[in-house]
Amino acid sequence: MIYTTGTIAISGNTLTGTGTNFTAAGSLIRNGCTVIALTSPPQVFQITAIGGATSLTVTPAANPAIPTGTKYSILLSDSLSVDGLAQDIAETFTMYQRYMSGFADVMNGTSDVVIVINGTSLKVPGQKSLAKKGDNNDITGLNALTKPLSISQGGTGDKTAAGAVNNLGLGAGAPAIGMPFFWPSSAMPNTVMPEWSDMVFLKYNGSSFSASTYPKLALVNPSLILPDVRGEFIRVWDDGRGIDSGRALLSAQSDAQQAITGQFLDATMGANASAAGVFQMTQLAQSGLSTGQSGSFNQKNVYFDTSKVVRTAAENRPRNIAFNLLVRAK
Repeated sequence: MIYTTGTIAISGNTLTGTGTNFTAAGSLIRNGCTVIALTSPPQVFQITAIGGATSLTVTPAANPAIPTGTKYSILLSDSLSVDGLAQDIAETFTMYQRYMSGFADVMNGTSDVVIVINGTSLKVPGQKSLAKKGDNNDITGLNALTKPLSISQGGTGDKTAAGAVNNLGLGAGAPAIGMPFFWPSSAMPNTVMPEWSDMVFLKYNGSSFSASTYPKLALVNPSLILPDVRGEFIRVWDDGRGIDSGRALLSAQSDAQQAITGQFLDATMGANASAAGVFQMTQLAQSGLSTGQSGSFNQKNVYFDTSKVVRTAAENRPRNIAFNLLVRAK
């Protein structure tokens, strides 16, 4: 390798450089290196001492003197002496120390940091200074990188799982958008649960909604109408089982019950006999007392009334409890 930075002049045994940096970390210039002055003819010298960035002591003495502005080359790999090797190692450590010092300043700096590499100054922002710039301007302390990132910056605002859950409003869970759920109150959930205050809930009461306002809900209910389930019983979709075949999802079904049948056989009825409701009458062969025969018989009315044995109402229903059926829309 060679070193050719700047120009030189040599008077006697003193070499003076212009634009040189003989002591720069990493230059590898040391005692014993050969200096070639590019004169005509070229002159060769050996470094015996390094006086500074622009000064060397060389041997033999220049005769004639080397004028200012002379180009030159220093051979950096021609000396393997113990002293030269020691100087080489020392300069390498010096370079490492200087660079690492600059890197440490960059990593820990709270403002812009100036580092010097091979004589060139470079200004860079310290990492902690950089952390406070732009979107991260809420990080202000020297311990900034150990602080939790705020929710507004995409963080959780806390360093613990419990704190993060609470800050993100997940302390009471979070119902999925579009999933119906039973609710035991007439008050809407966002007025009851502080963690849900920014959510929107709708009732299944036959109302329509806007896909632009509630796009996620529209994916679940593309008809944009929430069925009216008030006062209804929910039945699980048959889905091909055959118990309740022919049904579509969200389709309504009227009330019904299995037939109730019974019979009165060989009953003698009077002239006023009739049937109504669930009863009917069929005419059998005439029998009973003939004209002119003596005797008597009783006329009876027969009624069918299920309330005599079961609870009755204006509808058929099982035992039940009333709940609100809601859905999170947003």
